[in-house]
Amino acid sequence: MGFSAVGISEARENGVASGIGLVAFFTFVSAFFCTILGLVITIVANVATDHQDDYAAYGLEAIKDGNTITGDFVLGTGILTSNATYTFYDNSNGAIHLEKVEASDIALYEDSAKPYVVEYIGCHLKPNWLAPCLTDDPRFVEIHVPPGSVKNQINLDLNGN
Repeated sequence: MGFSAVGISEARENGVASGIGLVAFFTFVSAFFCTILGLVITIVANVATDHQDDYAAYGLEAIKDGNTITGDFVLGTGILTSNATYTFYDNSNGAIHLEKVEASDIALYEDSAKPYVVEYIGCHLKPNWLAPCLTDDPRFVEIHVPPGSVKNQINLDLNGN
């Protein structure tokens, strides 16, 4: 038993093929609208409900600022970019970890006798069953160092000497 050209034409005449097509169409449309509805609920829940941000602080063992140069080249042409970065060792869970973050993504404070870093580790909505947080990616957000650690320096080199 199988479909042949005659069997398909008979199914079309009896309306079976068009019925299957309608079911597939309405399944696709309902899945599309359910996806859109889920996205709208998630966005509205993130804007309209209370949420709690979670942070963790880790001891800072060593820190250095600097620049990272990256580039892309194809067939002898390309582009170089330079980004200011902080490279540091943090002490979390009994282990020392090497981290590197872009300076534009983190705030530096000279306010602590003991240096430490603060990492955003996630959030949860209240109530948490409603939807997930949209900004739930861990990232370092603050560096706290002792007062006087940052060297204040002005260097104007207008003449190029």
